[in-house]
Amino acid sequence: MAPHWLLAALAAAPCEQSVRGRVVDESTGSPVPRATVSSGEFETSSDEAGVFVLEGVCGDSASVTVSRADYNSRTRRLSTTSEGITDVVVRPREVDVLDDVVVVAPAPKSLDTTARDALSDDELDELRGRGLADALATMSGVSVLRGPAGGMGKPIIRGQVGRRNLILYDRVRHESQKWGLEHAPEIDPYAADSITVIKGAGGIRYGPDAIGGVVLIDPPPLPTEPAVSGEVHLSGTTNERRGTVAGRVQGTHRFLRGFAWRAEGNVSRGASAVTPDYVLDNTGSRVWNAGGSLGYERKGFSLQVSYRHHAMKAGIFTGLRAETADEFEASLERGRPAGVESYRRDYEIDRAFQEVTHDLAIVRGRAPLGKAGDLVLTYAYQDNDRDEYDIVRRNVTGPQIELDLVTHGADAVFEQSPVALGAAAVLEGEVGGMYAHRTNAYDGTEPDFLPDVREQAGGAFVVERLVWDRVELEAGARYDGLWRRSTLDDRTFLPFRAQDRLPQDCSETDEGAVCRTPFHAASGSLGVAVRQLSAVPELVTSLDASTAIRFPNSDEQFIKGAAPSFPVFSNGDGSLGPERTWTGTFSLSYANAWAFAEGSAYASFIDDYIYFRFQPQQGEDREAPNFSDCAPLQCGVQGAFPLFGPIAIDALFYGGEFDGGVQPPKWPVRFDARASWVRGRQVPGGVPLTFVPADHYDLGVTYFWPDLGQSEDGHVGLTGSFVDRQRRFDIDADFAPPPPSYALLGAEAGIAVPLGAQRMSFSLVGRNLTNTRYRDYTSLLRYYADEPGWDLMLRVSVDFTTAAAADR
Repeated sequence: MAPHWLLAALAAAPCEQSVRGRVVDESTGSPVPRATVSSGEFETSSDEAGVFVLEGVCGDSASVTVSRADYNSRTRRLSTTSEGITDVVVRPREVDVLDDVVVVAPAPKSLDTTARDALSDDELDELRGRGLADALATMSGVSVLRGPAGGMGKPIIRGQVGRRNLILYDRVRHESQKWGLEHAPEIDPYAADSITVIKGAGGIRYGPDAIGGVVLIDPPPLPTEPAVSGEVHLSGTTNERRGTVAGRVQGTHRFLRGFAWRAEGNVSRGASAVTPDYVLDNTGSRVWNAGGSLGYERKGFSLQVSYRHHAMKAGIFTGLRAETADEFEASLERGRPAGVESYRRDYEIDRAFQEVTHDLAIVRGRAPLGKAGDLVLTYAYQDNDRDEYDIVRRNVTGPQIELDLVTHGADAVFEQSPVALGAAAVLEGEVGGMYAHRTNAYDGTEPDFLPDVREQAGGAFVVERLVWDRVELEAGARYDGLWRRSTLDDRTFLPFRAQDRLPQDCSETDEGAVCRTPFHAASGSLGVAVRQLSAVPELVTSLDASTAIRFPNSDEQFIKGAAPSFPVFSNGDGSLGPERTWTGTFSLSYANAWAFAEGSAYASFIDDYIYFRFQPQQGEDREAPNFSDCAPLQCGVQGAFPLFGPIAIDALFYGGEFDGGVQPPKWPVRFDARASWVRGRQVPGGVPLTFVPADHYDLGVTYFWPDLGQSEDGHVGLTGSFVDRQRRFDIDADFAPPPPSYALLGAEAGIAVPLGAQRMSFSLVGRNLTNTRYRDYTSLLRYYADEPGWDLMLRVSVDFTTAAAADR
C-alpha cells in the first residue's frame, strides 16, 4: 500500500477543489507570514497577511498542516466548500539561536532515513472489517503468519515474525504472550487513525526486540474545536458469515475549553471459514472491543487518560490432531483432513479454543520546558489474560492452560525544540528512558509448560537529527537491561539440568529451582537522506545502518510441551543469549503529480539468531514405549506432534521491496504495482531457513468515475496477486515440502454520498474471486488443510458532525 501522500499525488490531476485559510499567532492574534501549509503532497506558503490558498485537493474537506520553525505545527481539517477564510491558530515556539542568526523562514521538511510505510485513516477505511495483520499485509515487505484458529495471524516484516517485531499502540509497547503462532496482537484495528511500519532494526527510539521492524498504531488525536462528531461502520462477509458493528463518538464543548472526550467500541462474530471444497470446522470467533479517552490541554500543558478492553474467543481447527505419525503423514498425502464430511459451518465454538482478554490503561502528560522543548511522561498498565481449552474428557472442566501477564510501564521523553544552526539547518531530537515491571503467572493441567516469571526492564536512548533543505542526518544510541527471575518446578528443572540447558545462575529449591538471567546491551543507528538531487529533483535517496539487540523470551528459555493454540511439542533452552543484528538499508523514492515509485534493498546479519527448528525424532532416541509408531514426530497423551526446539545460529536475511503507481494527467485510471523478495540463510553454509515468505507480486488497476449528482469518490478496481512457491527450503528442517505457487484475484467498488454534515460510504470487496484452492508457506494450516475460498465483504460507513461544528 502506497503512503497517503503518494496516493494524494496520484489523485491530484482530476481534483480541482481548493482550501483557503489564514495562519494566526495564538498569543497576539497577528497574521503569521511564510508558514508552510501542506496537505499530502501539495504545499504552499502563507503571504504577508497570513493568507494561503491550497489548490488541487480532493473531496469536500482536506486535512491541512501548518508549520514554521518558530511555531508548533498545527493540523486542522478545512472545508473546500466554504466561501470564507478559516483561521488556523498556531502557538509560538521559541527556537534556540546560534551565532545570533534567527531563522524565520519555513523549517526544512524532515525526511525519513529509515524505510517505512504508512496507512492513513482514509486508507484504513478501505480495510475496515479485516484483522490487523491483514491491514499490514497491504504494505510491501509485510506478509502474514497464520495459524489454524479463527483466521488469526501476526505480521511478518522482512522475514521476521512475532518476537522480533515490536508493536506499539498509542506509543505504548503491546505486552502479550508471543510463544504461539495463534497469538495475534490483541489490538483493535478500528481504534487506529494511522498505522506506520518502520522496516528494519528500529529499536533505538522504541526499545529492544525490533529486529524486523516496528509497527506504530496511533489513535486519532482528541478534537480541539467545539463539536460532537463520530462514525459508524457496518460490515458483513460471505465466507465466514461475519458481521461487525463499530462506532466512535467524540467531542468538546465551547464552555469547557481545553477538555475533550471520546468513546468507541465494536463487536464482531464469525462462523467457521470455508475452503473451496470443505469447511474448516470450529474456526469461528467472537471479538468485542471498548475504549474511551478524556483529555485536557491548555497553554502547552496537556493530560490524557485512556482505557481499552479487548475480548476474544476463537475456535481452533478440529483437523489439527493426529494420534500417530502414520495418521499425520496420511493427512499430508490425502490433501484434505479426515472426516471433513462431518464438519459444520456454524457459529458454535467447541473445544479446542482460546479465550483472551487484554486491558490497557494509559496516563500521559505533556509539559513545556520553556524554549528547551517539551517533557512527555507516560504510565501504562496492561493485563493480558489467556486461557486455552483442549479436547479432554467430559468430566474435565476449565482451561488446560492459564496465563496472566501483568505489566506496569513508565517512560519519560524530552522532545528537544529545534535549534537553528545558521540560516540553513535545524537540529532536533529526543532523549528519554523507560522502565517496565512484568509478571507472567502460569497455571494449568500441564504444570511444566511454562514457569512463573518476573521481569524488570529499563533503557535509555538519544536520537538527534540534523536537517538541511535537501539532506538529513540522523544518529541514535540506546542502552537496555533486563533482569528475569524464573521459578521452575522439578518436572522442568531436572530434565533441563540433565541436558545442560540451564542458565548459569540457578538456585535449587524444595520444589524445583529459581533461575536468574540478567541481560544488558547497547545499540545504535546512523542514517542519511538526500532529496532534490540536481539531475532528478523529485528523487529521494536514503541510507541507514543500525545495530539492534533482542533478549531471549522466557518461553524460548523454558517452554516444555504443547498447547491447543500451538500444536507442536517444544523444548526451550535456558542457556540462550541475546541476538545481535547488523542491518543496512538503501532506499530510493520518486514522486511527481502523476507517478510514484519507491524501492528498498536491505541485508541483516543476526549473530546468535534463535532458530526455532524442527527436530525429527529417531527410534533409538525415544523413551516412551509407543515411540516406534511416531517417527519423525514426538508422541504424548495429546497425540503425535512435531518436536521443535530453539538453537542459536548465525543467520543472514536480505531482500528488496518495490511499491509504485501511475495515474497520467487527466486520466481517471490508476495503475499500481507492488513486490517483495526476502531470503533467509544460515551462515556459514547457506542452508535456507524455514517460514521465510516466498516472493510476492501484486498488480492493480482502479477506475475513478466522475462525481454524479450527490455522489463522490466513486471507483471500481481489480487486483491480482501471485505468490511463488518457496524454492529455497531445507527439507530436513520441515516435515512437508513447500506448497505450489498460487494466484488470487480480487476486486473492489465504492462510492460516497455527502448528506449535509454527514457522509455515507458504501463499498464491496471481493477476495479469491476465482475460488482458488491453495496453501500458503507461512501458514501453519498448510500441513492440515487449504486456505479459505472466495469471499465478499459489504461495508457501510457514516461519518457525522453536529451543527456545533459550524461555530468553529
